[in-house]
Amino acid sequence: MRDSHLEKAITPSTPSTSTTTITTTDDVDHADEGYVEQRFELPDCMSNWSDDQKAEFAYQLLLTISTSNARGAVNRLLPLLHRDFLSLLPYELALHILQFVDALTLARISGVSRRWRQLSQDQTLWKKLFTQQGWNYDQRAMETYINNTISHSQLQQQQQQQQLQHTDDLRLTPVPLARTTASMYDPAALPKMPGAPASGRLRPFRRPGDLFLRLRQRRTLHQHQENTTASASSSTTTNASIDTPTPVESNSTASMATSTTNINSNNEHSTEEEEDEEVREQEELITATTLVSSNSSSSISDETSPIASSSTSALSRRIHNMNNNSNNALPPIPFPLPLSLASPTSPSRSHPLPISSSSSRRQYHPLHALPLTRDRIRSSVSTFARPTTSSSIVTAASRSATVLPSSSKTTSALTNMVIERPYKNRPSPRRHVKYDETALYHYNETTDTRFINWRRLYRNRHLIDKRWKEGKCKMRVFPHKDSLSDMHLEGIYCIQFDEDKIISGSRDRTIKIWDMRTGECRRTLCSHGASVLCLQYDDRYIISGSSDKTMVKWDMETGRVLRILHGHSSSVLNLRFSQDRIVSSSKDHTIRVWDLESGETLRVLRGHHAAVNAIQFKDNRIVSASGDRTVKMWDMETGECLRTFDSHSRGIACVEFDGTRIVSGSSDQTIKVWDAETGKCLHTLVGHTDLVRTLQMSQQEDRIISGSYDGSLRIWSLSQGCHLRSLSQAIEGKVLNLQFDYARIVCCSNLAKIVKYDFAHGIDTQFLM
Repeated sequence: MRDSHLEKAITPSTPSTSTTTITTTDDVDHADEGYVEQRFELPDCMSNWSDDQKAEFAYQLLLTISTSNARGAVNRLLPLLHRDFLSLLPYELALHILQFVDALTLARISGVSRRWRQLSQDQTLWKKLFTQQGWNYDQRAMETYINNTISHSQLQQQQQQQQLQHTDDLRLTPVPLARTTASMYDPAALPKMPGAPASGRLRPFRRPGDLFLRLRQRRTLHQHQENTTASASSSTTTNASIDTPTPVESNSTASMATSTTNINSNNEHSTEEEEDEEVREQEELITATTLVSSNSSSSISDETSPIASSSTSALSRRIHNMNNNSNNALPPIPFPLPLSLASPTSPSRSHPLPISSSSSRRQYHPLHALPLTRDRIRSSVSTFARPTTSSSIVTAASRSATVLPSSSKTTSALTNMVIERPYKNRPSPRRHVKYDETALYHYNETTDTRFINWRRLYRNRHLIDKRWKEGKCKMRVFPHKDSLSDMHLEGIYCIQFDEDKIISGSRDRTIKIWDMRTGECRRTLCSHGASVLCLQYDDRYIISGSSDKTMVKWDMETGRVLRILHGHSSSVLNLRFSQDRIVSSSKDHTIRVWDLESGETLRVLRGHHAAVNAIQFKDNRIVSASGDRTVKMWDMETGECLRTFDSHSRGIACVEFDGTRIVSGSSDQTIKVWDAETGKCLHTLVGHTDLVRTLQMSQQEDRIISGSYDGSLRIWSLSQGCHLRSLSQAIEGKVLNLQFDYARIVCCSNLAKIVKYDFAHGIDTQFLM
């Protein structure tokens, strides 16, 4: 019957309702009898129903059936309700959809499924999120890393390390680690120490467990030798009646291997319980047996010598009886076990005792009777084959290889050599960086490829911003207390820094270059005849201005003076340079524009009625702040004054300009934010209790940081014009200058100290800026 392939028709409650029939392909197509498909035909009365009416009808219909049947119907509906449309889409289209979500959502969806995790970790998504935040990255460093090339700064660091290690290399030459891919390790391939004889070989690198066992056995050996000496002196009259054994070979491993072969041929089968008990007894006696072997080989030269104690013979007979009853022994293996340890009185490894000839009668020794059980082989053989160092062991291994049968386990253990895969693109560790994440997050070891992990960069950058908001930073004072001899002798007026160094100018007429990582003073530049009031540098030059009315152009690499610029008639209070232009301000009420290469004065701007304390320029616009309480904007090409900003009640000490915003700090203890186009004062920031001596702003970070004579640093919101946080716990004296970037603040004071506030401590900032 074919009723099993059909379902009964559903008869409606009213006679006028047409019946619902369920047909199968058996009634339509008989081509494939092994496949049955059910089809549902909607009744005619429901054809005009809305979706809401159909849903209500389905709900009421489910109420009429049992709970188990309703549960089954719901389970059949779940795949329709929870359909993963994102996984069904093409990869590019799914990425386009995920570009509209934020970082938090993108991190959460990674736990939905493997497909969603793969999509959420796509680097193009995280790069777009990174750039949308307005964060900058070091494109040059990324290209250098991807192309696997060495940057100029890394080359300098390598040269410095080579120079520092040159003296040590003359005293001690490093010996490379010998590696092989052969099936057996060739002892001749071991490297030679400088000045070592040609026949000598290096001692192997032992495991900590082997070293501990060696020291313990040596300590016990000394005690045993003392007891033996005392016993021999007290029993000289009875030694004639004691059986004197024949000499034992110094090559205990070779004797052990040969005697073990003979013993294994006479073994009989026993139960597993007896085997385990015998193995435990052998392990308990292994130290005592080694003592007998070491004592015998150290006390016997060419002739026989009596054994001092009768307990040794009893111990030998006990071990011999144990091995006669053992049946779990395997053929000996041609490599040493950690049993044959040289005693302090035995010959050196480079000059072993001669091995007795084959014609000489082989004598019994307790150590030779120990069989090589499966458990012992498992515990003594490492997963990596190690080279041996004793010539006698090599001879024993070759002798055993010709006489004894080979084992599959032994062969597999010996052929498991260390094979080093050549990872050509593996990034070398940056030893000068404490937290190096390059090899961990920006390198794929499986494919040996380098890449930029934008997800990790986003995480690190977000964590730094979070620390800024919470005020969590690590403070450091330059110079270190151990290097106080390098510190400036008087107050520090100006600083600038980057990832590698800090350059400071002081009242003591010097310029110092500090190592950002170690805090050491790399170089001191001396040329000015008075206080160094201002400076700026790039990768080519250092330009400094002084109270001696001059500016000096220094070579960044060599520290050599390239040019001295004369023109101002009083102290040079501030300067800025970019590309081929230098702009300087002076106490003589003027602003000068210079040619960077030739050092000639191109233009002199006059209009202020007091000393011009600070200047800043962007493109062809110059902004100056003066003690006459005004801020002026100039055209660099024509020298025309375009606008004057007048709102401060006292002289202005510092100014910042980025093209659209002007921020000025005054002796009236306030900070004002101006619109550069309209000249409107947008915000007035109040909080300092003394002259605002220095400040810096960043629209990208939405941040203003100011330093005052009150000894405090304050962080403000540029857009909102409100105070965010105050940093004053490490500053003593007056803050004279500061600079900050995305990760740190560096400031100086009149007490000859430089303080760094690091918000990126413990974070790798290689590609961030």
